[in-house]
Amino acid sequence: MADKKKISDFKLFQHFTESLAQVQNEDSMIFDWQKPKMAFCFRLALHLQLRMPEFHVDLQPNPESKALPVCDILVHSREEQDYRPMALICKPDYLSNSEQDHLISLASDENTLVLAVAFFPKKDYFLVYRALQDRIEYYHFDRSTLSCEPLKNKDLPDLKGQEAQYSLKLPRVKPQRRSRKPTADAAQSQPLSGDSDNKSKN
Repeated sequence: MADKKKISDFKLFQHFTESLAQVQNEDSMIFDWQKPKMAFCFRLALHLQLRMPEFHVDLQPNPESKALPVCDILVHSREEQDYRPMALICKPDYLSNSEQDHLISLASDENTLVLAVAFFPKKDYFLVYRALQDRIEYYHFDRSTLSCEPLKNKDLPDLKGQEAQYSLKLPRVKPQRRSRKPTADAAQSQPLSGDSDNKSKN
């Protein structure tokens, strides 16, 4: 029902990217945890709720209810139960082909903005998926600048390939070289500053 589209996709996406930036700014310590997904979902949902007080933002709505989409975060109206402006899936890795198919199935409700975020704890970017009825759009969220830029679209037939999302020309993160620590023998062979001064005086 088009008349229930009370908030634009543009505004919803803005709320999402601003909330994502706030998670990065205020809650980045959770990316060092062994299993950060639940904490990430909770913090993202909290920031979304503060930006959209007119809606309810729930974590993992009842999966047994056929009336609710299976997702990690659901923004919805409890007064109008069939009005759900946003559904989110969060994962600390790329989405599999079956997960992207599920994302497309959620987009069958034209009144719902369907998004997913692959948050990589060890990379300097997040990959954002926006599902439409015939394609998926990809966005690059830079964790340093907090900017979100579109990459390119993938039509449904292209999504069947295993390498679909890996061909987006994402920036490669160079591993940091660890500085070598001196060995015990090397440390013993290094003269102390006091010893070197005494030797020079003698």
